[in-house]
Amino acid sequence: MASKGFKAQLERAANRELDAVIVEQRLNKLFHADAAKSDRYGLHASAIIASDNDFCLREQVLSLFYRRDTGKEFNTGTLRIFAQGTATHIKWQKMFEDAGWLKCAEYTHFLPQYDLCFTPDIETNWKGEPLIEIKTENTYSFQKSGNHHSKGETQLNFYLCLLNIEKGYVLVEDKNTQDIKIIPVKKDRKASEKFFDRLDEIQLAKKRFIKEHKMPKRKCRDENTKRCMDCAMRSACWNIGQGRVKLPKELRKATEYKARD
Repeated sequence: MASKGFKAQLERAANRELDAVIVEQRLNKLFHADAAKSDRYGLHASAIIASDNDFCLREQVLSLFYRRDTGKEFNTGTLRIFAQGTATHIKWQKMFEDAGWLKCAEYTHFLPQYDLCFTPDIETNWKGEPLIEIKTENTYSFQKSGNHHSKGETQLNFYLCLLNIEKGYVLVEDKNTQDIKIIPVKKDRKASEKFFDRLDEIQLAKKRFIKEHKMPKRKCRDENTKRCMDCAMRSACWNIGQGRVKLPKELRKATEYKARD
């Protein structure tokens, strides 16, 4: 059965020249060039700050021992949106660099005590070395949210606590008009306490798995729930698909070395 995207291309092709359709297909393939995921070691900060409904202790512990599922593809429209967000990040990072304000951009920190990886968008060389997190919104959301970006503020505060930096800013850009707003964020350990509790819980569960080979209980009732279908650890959790493929021991050492480099 033809995909919705392919059907749409066929409908447009009825009123367009063939070479234009071929070029469009070639361009769309560019967004899928990085679809294959390589192995990585470590928890990702975005998973730690997820909502209670989304956070899964079992998923996080499994990710420290087994390979994630590969081959999951987003539709081209979603990948275009991701690419636009990436372009906005690159634009601001380059502007900070040109202004002489950039300490580093997209540098991945690794905290071995938590097995945690996190990557602030911009680390400045301003006094106190404040962090900058870059977000984009459509015009409706940009105007409705006022001087707030809940997810961005939560993420940035967590980074500030991890790096013991006192202040940062969420830079929000309207993707339609390129208007911007700056949201100051002061380090608040209490606001991130839940996330540090999760990190401690993961470490305890990790040690238990090493010692007793017991994993935390599953969050999903079966392997076909929507959350499970979207989970990168679905195969390892239910021992289906690619099954439980152990991560190479060298991968953690490589992650620690790269983070120090």
